[in-house]
Amino acid sequence: MANVLHKKFPEYPLPKNSVPKPLVWIIAPLFGLSRKYVARNFNIDIDFDNSYIKKDLGIEFLPFEKTLTEHFEQLVEDGVIKKRQ
Repeated sequence: MANVLHKKFPEYPLPKNSVPKPLVWIIAPLFGLSRKYVARNFNIDIDFDNSYIKKDLGIEFLPFEKTLTEHFEQLVEDGVIKKRQ
């Protein structure tokens, strides 16, 4: 998501790298997360299939990039996210 947003909003402090899973696994208990939770939920590829909805209900979805960009713009307008100073 940060890569998509960074293209349009380079002036905002967005992460450029990810934290390696072994490091998260080591420090997880310090943040109240179990290592089992990290093993099952961190760095997992997500693949959604909305073909049934499109076919059966005839619904078309906005592209991910557009949805993400519009949501980010709303957060900026609401003052939740501020530019780098």
